[in-house]
Amino acid sequence: MKFPIISDLSQADIYSKVTNYMHEHGFGATLQRIVTCTRDRIIYRESHRDKLRGMQFDNEFGLDTESQIPVEEVDIDGDIVRQKRHYYAPTPISLAKSILEQLDLKMSDYVFIDLGSGKGRVLILAALYPFKQTIGVELDKTLVEIARDNIDRYTSIFSAKIKCKQITVLCENAAEFPIPDEKNLIVYLYNPFNDYVLRPVLANMERRLANGRAVDIIVIYINPEYRDLFDSAASFELVELKDNELVQYAVYRSRRSDRG
Repeated sequence: MKFPIISDLSQADIYSKVTNYMHEHGFGATLQRIVTCTRDRIIYRESHRDKLRGMQFDNEFGLDTESQIPVEEVDIDGDIVRQKRHYYAPTPISLAKSILEQLDLKMSDYVFIDLGSGKGRVLILAALYPFKQTIGVELDKTLVEIARDNIDRYTSIFSAKIKCKQITVLCENAAEFPIPDEKNLIVYLYNPFNDYVLRPVLANMERRLANGRAVDIIVIYINPEYRDLFDSAASFELVELKDNELVQYAVYRSRRSDRG
């Protein structure tokens, strides 16, 4: 028997469906099904709200950050497509704002780097904070051009809101991207690629720490599918983890021994 989402039914229908389901499957299975349906409804509602916020953000400022792009349509060399296993999808507005607002540090001392920066949404939001510099790294040539157009449009119209004036979008392979010679870095990852790319990205950061060129590296990893790589990295420690049906992200920071 199909047990529909509760909020789609009248009270009489709810009672009838629950009673019939309980007679057929028992109390425990019925309770579990109610919890599952309620959770699915909440996830669907929040996902829909996030999409609406993204569309409103684009419409209000004349941008293009919300529309998704399948991996088959990315504008990169064929032999590298396997590195971009995930299609382009933007970070939800509410999630990006929440993460940025919670950063408890002197932002002017940090360079913000978005690896797999897509159409530049997070770079725009990060530029509203006084970071020393914001850098986006994206392999897809089309996405890079869209990101640059979005940033140019937003910063030209709302220049008074921009607190970080140095915003750069680079068309590069993140696996080969040289981590800047800065002491303090925030590296943002919206699960942009698989472990084939993430391994050299992590290795590059660890080399920066080992040679003393970087002192404090904070990694914000959204939908951390390959977080085991960071969990096993000697130079990083997990400082925050949110893992539920609505939000999954991990925050790693270079160990204090590396920071001096």
